[in-house]
Amino acid sequence: MILGFVPKKHENPLHILSQKGLMGRSFVVLMVSLLLVSCSTSARRAEQSKNALVNSVLEEARIRNLNRHVASNFVPEPQVIGVPYDSGVAASRLFFDASDTVVISDSMMVSQLRASSISVVAHAPMLTMTEQSREEVIAEITRLGARYVLAVGDVALSSVDGSRRVIKDDGSFEALGRLTSLRFTPREISEKEALEKVAMLDPADIALLVIEGASEPPSTSDPKKTMAFPSQSKRDAEAAPIVIASPESGIAAVATARSYGATIRMMPVADPRHSEKTMSMVAGLSDEALIALGSQFGTSEKLAETIRFGEKTRAWPKSGSGIVFSHQPTIAAWNSEKKSDSNGDAQAFYLPETEGSFSSAHINSAKEWATRLEEQGKRGFLVMDPAVTDSVAKLAGLQDILMFPGMGVALSAERHDGSVMDAAAWLDRFVRERGLPQKALVVFSQSPTALPELQYPTLVPVAGTWLRCASYERLEEAVQGFDRLPDGWLGAVLNGPECEEDHVFSELNSLFNSPRLGLIIL
Repeated sequence: MILGFVPKKHENPLHILSQKGLMGRSFVVLMVSLLLVSCSTSARRAEQSKNALVNSVLEEARIRNLNRHVASNFVPEPQVIGVPYDSGVAASRLFFDASDTVVISDSMMVSQLRASSISVVAHAPMLTMTEQSREEVIAEITRLGARYVLAVGDVALSSVDGSRRVIKDDGSFEALGRLTSLRFTPREISEKEALEKVAMLDPADIALLVIEGASEPPSTSDPKKTMAFPSQSKRDAEAAPIVIASPESGIAAVATARSYGATIRMMPVADPRHSEKTMSMVAGLSDEALIALGSQFGTSEKLAETIRFGEKTRAWPKSGSGIVFSHQPTIAAWNSEKKSDSNGDAQAFYLPETEGSFSSAHINSAKEWATRLEEQGKRGFLVMDPAVTDSVAKLAGLQDILMFPGMGVALSAERHDGSVMDAAAWLDRFVRERGLPQKALVVFSQSPTALPELQYPTLVPVAGTWLRCASYERLEEAVQGFDRLPDGWLGAVLNGPECEEDHVFSELNSLFNSPRLGLIIL
């Protein structure tokens, strides 16, 4: 008999013991469960603390990015889909298992903007049809099982294809209302901002994007014969992954992601390390669901690696950019008395050799220059005298200068003695240990086409060519030779600091079309 418990009349004492035992076991199970939850929470907090990023802005962004529910049908890792300026088929395959409706556009900007506006409101995938993409677009329409196809612009599709209806849009404002039974509000934009505005389309706004100044074609369709284009419900249920895009992403791909319900985060270049703002878009997502629209972001594995490296960045240059080169070559002026009033965004400092080493006076001058440059928000290139031997070993003596986030370095190195690899390995380790953004490694080599491939997300390898006050023709010849550089390398041309101002090239714009030209120092 348990002390304090008196069985009621006709009540079995063993039943009481059984009930008390059950209550006791339930209590124990409850306590153990609470302890396990507590331990699990503590472990999760410990893991989050361990993974906390050194940059407080990125850490806050990481927490926000991870505090989202993503549907289980999306792969829990970064995915790069499609190619630059594609038809939108890759995005359609990813986001839509099936769709009763689909919007097809020709390649004209006015058609793509109209199609994207309808696509987002109707929650239908959008595809761009050209001669090159025609077959894959038709195959995608079939895969989707679409019964209604809206053709915007010059789209070569028959009006009836089996059970599929092709609705021709005449491009007029009146026809838009009849097609959708909605009242769209025209919104004029410039062609330059088209992709960004498509990424911002909200189905609740019912906006029609039009190019400013463009004339509207008159309605040519018979109101009585105009077939309605059905709208579908939103698909994502607020559970789509974060989607990133860049100026090279296709309008159809962006519109399709928006029509699904995904939020698009636009980056000015296809590299999250571009700035603290762009890194905040993807912080914490190196091993989580993330969609990048276009192979300009690299492979899925490379994108994940890029995010991991960018997360370790403690501070960006005051210029705001965490990557050295983006759309156009960087033009830097030599730091000299003649050119001290340069208003450019980058400068170069020539560090001469004195009896096999750098003098303390020259190093101090370089430090003062680097400090001044950082305060001005400009990028710098510390150029060692090409005559310097064992320049890799001398890098360690320049750490105070290389600590500036916007500072790159140029040195002489030959492939055969392994000094290129040594310099890259040293600079890679230096950047990682100090949480610096990407740096330029400019290499002067007698055999630039034989330079080794360098796979460091911390570095941009650049093959430098000294011109020594050469003519514009010599400059043009050097730039054309950059096409033969190894994969991953950009080219640089340096007109020596001793050159007179009349040797500054005035026809540089014609060289900007070279995709391998990264740096010009005048």
